[in-house]
Amino acid sequence: MYVRFLIAVTFVILISMSGLNIDQQNRVLQNDMIASRVEQEELTHQIAETRQETLALGVSKQKLNALEEGQIALPSPDNPSQIVQNKDRSLN
Repeated sequence: MYVRFLIAVTFVILISMSGLNIDQQNRVLQNDMIASRVEQEELTHQIAETRQETLALGVSKQKLNALEEGQIALPSPDNPSQIVQNKDRSLN
């Protein structure tokens, strides 16, 4: 009779420990998601500021939109003689 009781208590303890482990992993993932969202917001803000600075320097909105859409090729920063076509569509 005591053996069954001890087995049941052990089983309950193992289940609760598993639940605590799952909860801890869930909290770590939630913290990672929050950090990713914060980083995404910071990058979005940085893009908006850079766009405003570019417009303030006199670049027309049509040229800026064409650049963001990848319709304008730019020289490579490493090799200015090489033209780099922007293929990134993540800003659209």
